[in-house]
Amino acid sequence: MKYILIALLLFPLFSAAQTLDNLNFGFPIKNGKVVYQLTVDVKGMEKKSLFTSSMNWFSDNFKDSNMVIEIEDELTGHILGTGRLLIIAKTKEKFVKGLIFVFNFRIEIFCNDNKSIIKISDIEADAPGFFSHYNVPLEDFPFIKLSNPPKSWQLNRINVSKHAINDAFELLLKKFDNRVNITGQDALNTSATVAY
Repeated sequence: MKYILIALLLFPLFSAAQTLDNLNFGFPIKNGKVVYQLTVDVKGMEKKSLFTSSMNWFSDNFKDSNMVIEIEDELTGHILGTGRLLIIAKTKEKFVKGLIFVFNFRIEIFCNDNKSIIKISDIEADAPGFFSHYNVPLEDFPFIKLSNPPKSWQLNRINVSKHAINDAFELLLKKFDNRVNITGQDALNTSATVAY
């Protein structure tokens, strides 16, 4: 009887731990870090043209590309810069209509003949504090302390946030693909993301 009582007392702890551990956030992970990467194959396009298209993508998606580009080497086809992205995750809650995130991240582009690779990494949420700002890696998502087991509203906010964050970074990759492939249009436009 004593063992059954102990098992019943410990069961909520194990089931809650499983609930928290089994939350799959679905972000692309490479070596323990969230990394969004895309390889664009463009037959018959020279490195110089891909480099120019990649630079144009920077200026299309960030207000002042001169401020975010750290390396711009046309000879090697290497571009390195930083980006900042505002993401609004819209909820259907009565009192909380949206969750706002600001992310800082690193963008690295490698251009060669017929191929361009973009890699977005070192993604951190810019978390304002009372007296300072601090950055929280996306790997530490969710950014809220969860009750154990998580409440349904917490799971809902996590789910909405996860999809908004993932969609925003996927959209940047699609815009890069469109720009490098010179489709002439960015058909993918959304009010949920604004890059600056």
